[in-house]
Amino acid sequence: MILQLGTGAFLRGFLDWLLHQSGSDMPLIVSGLTRGRSVEVLRGRELRYGHALRGLAGGTTFDERLTNTAITEACDPYQDWNRLRTIASSPDLRLIVTNATEAGMTWEVASAPNPAPEPFAAKVAALLLRRFHELGDTDGANLWVVPTELVEANGDRLRELVLRHADEWGSDGFPEWLDARVRFVNNLVDRIVSKAPTDEDPLAISSEPYLYWALENAQDLVDWLPCEHPGVVSVADLKPIGERKVRCLNGGHACLVFTGLLAGLTHVADALEHPVQRAFLEHCLRAEILPTLAGDPAELSAYVDDVLERFANPFLDHRLDAILLNSHAKVHVRLLPAMRDHVTRTGSLPPGLTTAFAAFLAVYRGRTQGDDAGVLERYQAAWAAGGVADVLADRVLYPAASLAGLEGLAEALEAALAGLASDVESTLAAAR
Repeated sequence: MILQLGTGAFLRGFLDWLLHQSGSDMPLIVSGLTRGRSVEVLRGRELRYGHALRGLAGGTTFDERLTNTAITEACDPYQDWNRLRTIASSPDLRLIVTNATEAGMTWEVASAPNPAPEPFAAKVAALLLRRFHELGDTDGANLWVVPTELVEANGDRLRELVLRHADEWGSDGFPEWLDARVRFVNNLVDRIVSKAPTDEDPLAISSEPYLYWALENAQDLVDWLPCEHPGVVSVADLKPIGERKVRCLNGGHACLVFTGLLAGLTHVADALEHPVQRAFLEHCLRAEILPTLAGDPAELSAYVDDVLERFANPFLDHRLDAILLNSHAKVHVRLLPAMRDHVTRTGSLPPGLTTAFAAFLAVYRGRTQGDDAGVLERYQAAWAAGGVADVLADRVLYPAASLAGLEGLAEALEAALAGLASDVESTLAAAR
């Protein structure tokens, strides 16, 4: 049995597709993470939804349509919490896979494990505590937990949050049990999936054919998974693979989404067809991001070529405003580390990435939804207090370590913001 925490498009186009295409009869139970209608809609569709795999692979067009039937049960954590607690305490459950985006991998206080706590990590902690109390130190308690959020060492990070919640609630013996019976697997996922709703199927999704899932030192899990795919692999060291993917593919999105929205564009493919936007993206990737990565230069350049081909996929309804969701946490992972490494390497701020960061601030200056309410309130308060320097001085939004070494950043961002407000294309061209 597999428990999937998250009903969003990504996991439905990734894990659920892997199980469907393999013909697996493994029970797959999915749970929502937030208060919403996703589970209600899934049930209304009898747990089925359309999936279009369309794209370019090596210059060849790929087009396949299917109805995914992998999900066997859907639970609402706020209405079906007792059912989820029962599932969590079953020895048949062997794997939990999650996706709460980067925003979910942060600490939030949760008062109790029952009823369903609000924070994502607290939900995981509460379910594991239930398993601990019901199954104890038996082989039936053995479990893998695989968080697919794009956070470095995501398994280790979720484990830390789970232990912190458990300690907050009181849990004698739980840390030792967790060490002995639960493996949190660091991993990296890579597939572009987007929503493609229709009147008949509000859950329909589209994705590229490409799929890659690297699981660190987890050959036993790869062997257990009820699916076979050449892109699902165990690797000895995830860090270089993760940095390449997060900085090039996800960082590439960050270089497009904010500047593209300011330019009035709506889709990733539109930005790739725009000569100024594409040239800006290629500069950021090849001149500012690639030099911060370890590895063979030819292989890294080929990876960027693949990323650009995937971005240019004309079949994906990959909207910029969809990528924009929870962007505050994303820039801390996708932009700032490359900026810091660029400064360490060259002694100067990267003009392209700095402009992309400025575009993010411009978009968030008046943003009132699509991110944590507290985060958005802090941005509005900081802007009202003055300008960029006040935003960067908010140590909740930007801990000192996140901006370490970025001397002159506030002034550079002010200049870029002024340019973007005047002429987006000219500002992007000047940043190359």
